Amino acid sequence: MNELIKIFRLREQDIPEVLSIADVCGLSPWSAEAYRDEIGRADSIGLCARFSNSLAGFIIGRLVPASSALQGPDAEIFNIGVKPEYMRRGYGNQLIDHFIKDCVNYSVYSIWLEVRAANDSAIQFYERHQFVDSYRRKAFYSSPPDDAIVMKLQLLDLTTT
Repeated sequence: MNELIKIFRLREQDIPEVLSIADVCGLSPWSAEAYRDEIGRADSIGLCARFSNSLAGFIIGRLVPASSALQGPDAEIFNIGVKPEYMRRGYGNQLIDHFIKDCVNYSVYSIWLEVRAANDSAIQFYERHQFVDSYRRKAFYSSPPDDAIVMKLQLLDLTTT
């Protein structure tokens, strides 16, 4: 691949393109206001991939307070999407890799996400990034109905510290 993928922080002016990508990718619908609010949060991690002047994809998630005083925060990926014409060209990999690097910098303990049980390609993508199937949420999605597979990436192993 000869493309130069650049990763940037998601900005409010990116929201119209994010909404378009989310729609074409069939992601759970968020309003422009929901994205604006999320980007404005101090605990949010929002990134976008650009090629030339085009927004090729985005990822958005949030730091989640620790469930135990013995560990750092967790993080959750809410949405990741790449325009179809940029799929399988490294954009999704770069987005998730940068998200993970940001989480490491925040001493995140683990990263969580939900994926449709029927979305085999997304599940395989996450597995390539070392996420593992943690449990299933029955009938989590609607339109169309589907279970959610909750996947987890363990970043810190406190048994070795």
